[in-house]
Amino acid sequence: MLKIALASIASFVVIASGLLFYQAGVFDRVKFFEEQKGPYYLVYKEYTGTYSAVGARIKNVHQYLSDVKKVPFIKGGFTIFYDNPVNKSADSLRSISGVMTDSLIPVESPFKSDVFGKSYCIIGKYPLRSFFSFTTGIYKIYGSLEKYAKNKNISITGPVMEVIDTEKKTILYIVPVSATVDLPIYGK
Repeated sequence: MLKIALASIASFVVIASGLLFYQAGVFDRVKFFEEQKGPYYLVYKEYTGTYSAVGARIKNVHQYLSDVKKVPFIKGGFTIFYDNPVNKSADSLRSISGVMTDSLIPVESPFKSDVFGKSYCIIGKYPLRSFFSFTTGIYKIYGSLEKYAKNKNISITGPVMEVIDTEKKTILYIVPVSATVDLPIYGK
């Protein structure tokens, strides 16, 4: 009887773990392609530190635009990651998080407004299954992106922009490959 109970519990733990890993995107791969992207009109705040609180940061900017600026149409959330989390300590990672709009909107400090210019980019597409997808996605993107760029003989020197598409349930990782692209500059 005890063996049956232990086997049942072990089976439940294995199945639950498998489902959790699936929802987190552990088994998913980033799919890459190349195309022109932008321009994106951005309203954002700058952050230094771990990349884990992106959702709350996007919500903060969204609320500011909705409540204070009365912006009627907000396209979606984004984050631009300026540093590779594999090569830099978590407390010194630089990013900007916010939302995309139809046009450039004047804002007050600490918020900023800028344009992510039209550019030829590598795009990584990753499924959005749950809030875990954001964490697994950003850590999976860098290694896969480096391999993709190396195979295509493309040099990557700029930041990675994460765009959240809740309607299509995907996360896009957009990486400009042009050295002349117009991007928001961290700290400017």
